[in-house]
Amino acid sequence: MKTSEELFKAWSSLLQQENILNEDDLKNLQDVSFCRNHKFLGRYSIPVISLKSVVENDRKYDGRLYKRFFLFDKYSISNDWYHSETETNRRDFFRWFVDLCKQRGLYDKVPQIIVEEAESSDNGIENDLFKNNAVQNKQKKENISNMSYRQNILFGAPGTGKSFKIDDPEKGYGLKNVPESRKFRTTFYPDYDYAQFVGAYKPKKELNKTTNKEELTYSFVPQVFAKAYAAAWRLYLKGDSRLRGNDSEESDIRVFLVIEEINRGNCAQIFGDIFQLLDRDSDGFSQYAIDADCDFADWLENNDAGLKSVWNKYKGEVGEGKLKLPPNLNILATMNTSDQSLFPMDSAFKRRFDWEYVPISFTDEEGNEKEAATYEIEIFDEKGAPCKREGDKPYLWKNFVEKINTKILDITKSEDKQLGEFFIKPDRGNVISNKRFLGKVMFYLWNEVCKDEHENESFFRVKTDSKEEYFTFQDLYKKEKSGYLERFMDELMAPKN
Repeated sequence: MKTSEELFKAWSSLLQQENILNEDDLKNLQDVSFCRNHKFLGRYSIPVISLKSVVENDRKYDGRLYKRFFLFDKYSISNDWYHSETETNRRDFFRWFVDLCKQRGLYDKVPQIIVEEAESSDNGIENDLFKNNAVQNKQKKENISNMSYRQNILFGAPGTGKSFKIDDPEKGYGLKNVPESRKFRTTFYPDYDYAQFVGAYKPKKELNKTTNKEELTYSFVPQVFAKAYAAAWRLYLKGDSRLRGNDSEESDIRVFLVIEEINRGNCAQIFGDIFQLLDRDSDGFSQYAIDADCDFADWLENNDAGLKSVWNKYKGEVGEGKLKLPPNLNILATMNTSDQSLFPMDSAFKRRFDWEYVPISFTDEEGNEKEAATYEIEIFDEKGAPCKREGDKPYLWKNFVEKINTKILDITKSEDKQLGEFFIKPDRGNVISNKRFLGKVMFYLWNEVCKDEHENESFFRVKTDSKEEYFTFQDLYKKEKSGYLERFMDELMAPKN
C-alpha cells in the first residue's frame, strides 16, 4: 500500500505542472454534499481547503506536524482529511480524479502511483492480501482461463441503437458502468490511419531549463490502441481481480476498445500488422505475437502510462519487443449496413470477429415498447397549419417506419437502407418537428434511396387529379407544392385494400 505522503505528493506535483482542475472542480472538492456523494468525505473535513496564508507546515495542539501539499497558491489538501486514514476513502477520491483526467484527455499525464491506487480493490483490501505469490498466481490463472473475450461487430440499419447496446448495463454490454480508465473509444473515418490508431513519433516544443529557450523534441505519442493495450496488460499482470456484486471475477480487469463506424475507415491500413493479433487462441491470447514498432516498444518499456511498472513480467509473458493481445482486452465495433460499401472488409478480417445483428424493432426482448414507439411527426397542411390524420390521430413515427421500410425493400431489394427505430430523435417532447423530419428523414430517403430511381420505382409521388405525380426533395420546400408532404404521408399510411 502506498503511503498518503507518496500519493499526495505525486498528486500535488502533477496539479502544479498541468492545468487539470478548474475553479468548479476546486469548489466541488470543498463541497460536503459532492464529496459525500462521491464517497471521499472524511469524518472531519473535505479534501481541499482555501488558505488565507501560505504555510508549508503546521503544528496542531497535540504536537503533530501537519505537512501541507499545495495545489495552487491559495489551495491546499486539507490536513484533517489527509490524516483521517480510517474514515477517508482515498481510493474513491483517486478514481474520481483519474476518470476526470480521462474525460479531459490527460490520462497519460497521471503518475503510475495514482493510477495503481485508483485501480486497486475496494473495501480496504490491499494488494498484500495475497502475500503468497504462488497462491496469487494460481488465482489469477484460474480467473483468466475461464474469461470469455469479445471481439464483436454490432451491425444493422442506421438508427437501431448499436452504440446504445454497447453501453446499456441491462440488455447490452454494460460499458456505461465501466470506469473510464478501462474503456477507450474511437471512430473510424476515411482519412484515419495506423498512426492515429496506434501512435506515432511527433514533435513537441519544450523549454530547455539550461538555456531557457524552447527546443523542438520528438517523442512517441500513444493513441487509443496503445492506451487500451497497455491498460489491459497492466491489469492482467497485476492479477488483482476481485469479486464485485454479482459480476464474475474477471469483470474487474476487463478493458474495452470500442470502434464506432468501423467500416468507414480502411481497416487494412488502420490495423496494419496488428491485424495478426486478432487471431486468438481459446484462452483469449493472440495466437501469434508480432514485433512491435521500435517507438511503440520503447514507450511500453519506459513510460509510466505504458508497462514500465510491470515490464519484467510482460517480457516473461510476451517477450521483449513483442506484442500479443491479453484475454482481458475486448474489441467492440459498430457498423451501419447502409455504409458497408464505403470500405469493404475482406473475409480474413471479418472472420476474426463475431458478428451480432441488431434488428429494427420498436419493442425490446421482453415485448415492452421502446421510447421511439411514442414519437409523433409534425406535418403541415397546404395552409401551413399543423395537421393530423383521419380521426384526429397524430402521424406516428412507428407506423411511418414500418410502411417506409417496406417501400425501401421493394425498391432496393435489400435491408441495408432501411430506417432504424432511433434513426431520428424528437426535438420537442416526443414530437419530431416538420423541419427536422424534412432535413433528416426525407432527405435521406431521397438521397440514399429514391434519387437514382426517380420516375422509375421512386415512392416520391402523390396523386393529383386522379393521376400520379412525381416530386423531388426540393419540391417539398416550394410554396406552390405545399401540402405534398401531407398527401404523401396520408397515401403511405393508408391501409391497403
